Formats: sequence, C-alpha cells, structure tokens
Amino acid sequence: MLKNENIICISSIDWDFVWQGHQEIMSVLANGGNRILFVENTGVRTPNLRDMPRLWNRFLNWKKGYKGIRKVNKNLYIYSPLVLPFPYSKIATKINRFIMLSVIRKWMKVLEFRNPIVWSFLPTPLVIDMLDELSPSMFIYYCIDDFASSSKGARKIKKVEEKVIKLADLVFTTSRKLFEKCRIINEKTYSFPFGVSVGNYNAARKNTLEVPSDMLAIKEPIIGYIGGIHKWIDFKHLSRIALQNKDISFVLIGPKQADLSLIENIQNIHLLGKKDVQELPGYVKLFNAGIIPYLKTAYTENVYPTKINEYLAMGKAVISTKIPEVVEFKKQYATGLIYFVEDYVNFNLLMRNIATENSKELINKRIEVANSHS
Repeated sequence: MLKNENIICISSIDWDFVWQGHQEIMSVLANGGNRILFVENTGVRTPNLRDMPRLWNRFLNWKKGYKGIRKVNKNLYIYSPLVLPFPYSKIATKINRFIMLSVIRKWMKVLEFRNPIVWSFLPTPLVIDMLDELSPSMFIYYCIDDFASSSKGARKIKKVEEKVIKLADLVFTTSRKLFEKCRIINEKTYSFPFGVSVGNYNAARKNTLEVPSDMLAIKEPIIGYIGGIHKWIDFKHLSRIALQNKDISFVLIGPKQADLSLIENIQNIHLLGKKDVQELPGYVKLFNAGIIPYLKTAYTENVYPTKINEYLAMGKAVISTKIPEVVEFKKQYATGLIYFVEDYVNFNLLMRNIATENSKELINKRIEVANSHS
C-alpha cells in the first residue's frame, strides 16, 4: 500500500453522501499514513431544483472550515468548494479553477503538501485545467460510472472524459464494460471494483447486537436494500413484488433521491432513511436476503453494486435483476450466492428456494467470497 504520499482526491460525490468506494479508499489510504485532501463533487451537470438540499448542505460544509477546508482526522481533510454550477462553460471553468486553486495552493503551502498524487473520480474540463496547475507526481483516473448515460445534462462529458483517460498515468475501472472502453484509449487500465470494509461486518456477524428500534416491529422474512433510493431502482417491479407477496417485508435503507410515490404507501415496504455506515451491518444482519432491484439501462450496464459484498459479508443471499456485472459475478462462484428475479409472481417460490439452500456451509461460502473482495 502507498505510504507517506500526498493525495488530492477529486471526488464525484460529497463526503457526507452515501458511503461508497470514494470515502472507503481515501479513509484506508489516510489510515495507512498518507495525507489526503478530499475535494467534494463539482458536478457533471447543471443542478436542478431537486439538488437544492445538497447545495445548501455544501454551503453549510463550506462554512465549517477555513475557506471550505476542514480537518476530519490527522491525515484527512475535506474541501467543500463553492463553484459556479456550469461544468461545460469555459468561462465558469476558468472562474472555478481560479477560486479552487487559490484556496488549494495556500493550503498546500501551509501544510508543505508537495508533489501530490491527483486521484480523480471526475472527468470534467475543470479537472483537466487544474491538472496543468497542480503538476502532480502521478495522475490516476478512477472510472466508476458511465457519466454520459447518467443524465441528459451529462452527455457533453464523453469527449472530455476521453482526454482525461489519455492524460492518466493509471486508469482504474469498476466494471468490465468500463474497462473495455478505457483500455482502448489507455493501455495502463486496470480492473478495480469497489470492495467492502469486511471488518465491521465480521464483527457484527459474530457479536450480539441490539436490534435497531425501527426494525423491532418489522416481521420476517425481510428482504433488505442498502444504498441510495435513486432513479435506477425499478420501483414498478418492486411495487408489484411487494403487493403480490404481502407476507414478506421489504426494508429500504438509504437517502431518498427519486420520486417514491409508487412504493411509499405500500404497507410491507419500509423506508428507513439514511444510516451511518457503522450501523449498516446491524441492519443487514436482520435481512433474510439482500436485494439489488435495478432497472436495466445503458447506465446500469456499467454499474458494479458494492452492496453485493455487503450482503454476502453477513452470509446473506443476494437477489438481483440481471444487470451485467451481477451476471458476471454469479458466473464466477458457486450456486447459492446470487439469485435472479424477473417474474414478480414467482418471488415467493424464489424465497422458499433460498430458505432451503441456506446451509451453514453456503453461508460460510458467501462470507468467504465477501472477504476476498475486502
């Protein structure tokens, strides 16, 4: 592992957002003796009204620190920049570069933060402009999403991303499709799917935990989901499954990021909101199985759901729609880990199959696979 390096992480999410590989990797590197400046998301599209709570939160985080930079622990600093929200405007990019670099340079000088590695999750014009000024010892681009298919506002990113991939000394990708795309442009491309911090799950599995108060009244069997409640979830499919299987409880844990009108009034669907990352193992422990109910779209064709390993780390079976990365995952391992659901009418039969295949040997196999993705 890297040690004694200075790393500027240009993130595609905010630090306080749903805990993902961005925070996990940078936390591990910081704990390993590297100094990290985690730059929060500057955007791949122009915000809309739904983004107002996030923008307000950004302002509050900016106020917490000195010119937007706050210290989290000995080696980890968060920068919450206030920028013009027009990622493809040349004028806005120049202004944002000036604002951000004036802060970052002063901070680097005070902390003697020299020869940084720049590790970016974003492939935007602002990243390219900042690279010229930061003169990194190494530039890493971590391609985790097909941003161009994420929204209409992000379609302009395609050509810029190609430039970022070419500029990178190393490119990491989370899915096979992203690997194939990046490898054509840069031969120094490597597959690096998000892992899971298995220590928290192993401890929770072995120890007796107090049942969370919001789970006490929820009846088994419980099908659980952890992660953002976003537009890539197939709410129509999920509502049909829940209505056809009223004896099964469906628990969704994560922040609301989409219109939930199709599911929020269904009695056996329980929306528990966002939880701290340290709390999640205690919830997954109570699931009978974990679910990945994603739509099959151009965007989800490129998604590697980290929650696969979070469910498996607690010895739970995974139920998913047939998105490519989960299909590939299933091919690698024995039966009893991943189950696909396409027909909502037969979901009860699927649950009975999972129950009969829930041997101690199979549970241990699930945990073993999750540990290999630490």
